[in-house]
Amino acid sequence: MEEFTQFLEKMANVLGVTIDKVWEILLKQAFISGMLDIVIYSCLVLSCTYVYRFIKAKAGTFNMHEAENVSMWTLFLIWSVIVGCIILLNINSTVAALFNPEYWALNKLICKLMYLRK
Repeated sequence: MEEFTQFLEKMANVLGVTIDKVWEILLKQAFISGMLDIVIYSCLVLSCTYVYRFIKAKAGTFNMHEAENVSMWTLFLIWSVIVGCIILLNINSTVAALFNPEYWALNKLICKLMYLRK
């Protein structure tokens, strides 16, 4: 705990503010981070929708005998899985940032402290 307090004091000294101000800034940043995550998730889902519509218009119905159709649908499936994984792996941080900013801020500080200790 003492190490954590020293880390906060160093951060506050570098920024030229008090520890309370650092905490206040982190709480404001939590909302911004959560909203930015939602925008990114929306863009990823929209990209999946546009890719799906493009493939549907270009390839029409799925036909296993046409290699081009199979490769386009395979790429769409891979892209969808990647997007799903990105969202699932980051949704915890987004929910914490929007609904529990204190936890988000504390988590960010602890992660930064652990990174600096290495």
